[in-house]
Amino acid sequence: MPIWCEPAPDLDRNRNDDLDFSLVNKTGYGIKGVYLAPHSTDRWSHNLSSKPLENGETLNISFAEGVKAAKWDIKIVWVDEGAPVVWMNCKLSEISKFIMHYNRDTDETTADTE
Repeated sequence: MPIWCEPAPDLDRNRNDDLDFSLVNKTGYGIKGVYLAPHSTDRWSHNLSSKPLENGETLNISFAEGVKAAKWDIKIVWVDEGAPVVWMNCKLSEISKFIMHYNRDTDETTADTE
C-alpha cells in the first residue's frame, strides 16, 4: 500500500494531498503502532510510526499519488500493550488533523477531527 510518513521531501511531487493528514496523540499514553487500511479490505499497512509516538507528538501521514479509497480505517497499538483502538470509515479527504484523546474515567479513546 503506497503510504509514507513525513518527512519525505523528495517524494512531494508524487503525493496525494487529498488524503494526507496529521495524527496527534493527546491520549496521555505512548503509541507504538499506527496502521491504515482502505475500509473495503482487512489488509493493514505497515507500521507508519518508526518510533513510539509519545503524548503531545504529531505524525504527518502522506499518501502516494493514485491512492483512491474514499474511506479508511485507522488502527492504533499502544506501547503499554492495551487493546488496540480502531476507527472505521474515516473519510480522510475531509480530515486534515486527527486528534486522539483518552478519558480515564470512561476508559474510552476518542478522536476529534479538523
